[in-house]
Amino acid sequence: MYDTTIRPASQDELHDIDKRGQEKPWAEHKREAQVLAMAYDLAAAPEKAARVRACADSLGFYRTEEGRLKLKMANFCRVRLCPICQWRRALKIYGQARQIVDFLATQRRGGYAYIMLTLTTPNVPGDQLPKGIDDLHRGWQRLMQRKQVKAAVKGWMRATEVTCSNKDGTFHHHIHSILAVLPSYFTGRTYIPQTQWLNLWREAMRNQTITQVDVRRAYGDMEKAVAEIAKYTAKPGQYIAPDDLDTMTKKVLTLDAAMAGRRCVSWGGCMADAHKALELDDAEDGDLLDIGISEDEAEEKLLIWDWAAGRKNYLKRKKSDENA
Repeated sequence: MYDTTIRPASQDELHDIDKRGQEKPWAEHKREAQVLAMAYDLAAAPEKAARVRACADSLGFYRTEEGRLKLKMANFCRVRLCPICQWRRALKIYGQARQIVDFLATQRRGGYAYIMLTLTTPNVPGDQLPKGIDDLHRGWQRLMQRKQVKAAVKGWMRATEVTCSNKDGTFHHHIHSILAVLPSYFTGRTYIPQTQWLNLWREAMRNQTITQVDVRRAYGDMEKAVAEIAKYTAKPGQYIAPDDLDTMTKKVLTLDAAMAGRRCVSWGGCMADAHKALELDDAEDGDLLDIGISEDEAEEKLLIWDWAAGRKNYLKRKKSDENA
């Protein structure tokens, strides 16, 4: 059984604090990654297990003028389900979406308004999940090509998420999206009410059993809306289960196969144009060191923390160990 005991805190442990005063969950996700590696071992995937196990073994930071840490060095495994890499991707998606929204506000007099649209489909068993995601993405493409939608929506961001039911083991694949519309949309002829969105989605999915879509206007600061869409593809809490390795391994195998090679985040219209104009890299395959969130200037002195398996935490490397 995997020992999840967390040892007493030490001044040598890593404390990476964000601008809101909250500690970044490096150690939490690293512990989850060690459990995930066990699932890959059980699934006879030793190469992937080794990559996940070694992910972010050492972290190098510069300290900013305000005393915070700025990540400069890390070895990320880039395995789709790795909790560390998923967290970094989510931060990167958030950072890019904020940059795009801010950029678009300067590109058109009056700017844009935004809608949050969540699209669901019925749950499917694990063996049907790959086809279910294929159908979901094809449905999205058909929806965005509808004349009524094209007249209303000027740009969009789509993120695919998969959750798993603990009740019956089925998988729920769905889309979170942000749609850019003109400010006049809500009082103009192109406005699409919730009931019409539902009908359009049913037609796009060619499935009349779909019972709901969630659509709402994003008011004020876009931070909350962007944070809502910049989620993990599959939350680690949905499949990391050290007390039930067999079930965990089955879930990991299902998700791993279903998500392989997928583009789970995409942009369209004016939001894709902004992504290109800002010269942003790919949020899924790009650099996980640079997540697109501005930081203060940093001192050019690298501070390194190494993962200590026995302590289940990151410990600061002493000067005498820096060449180790």
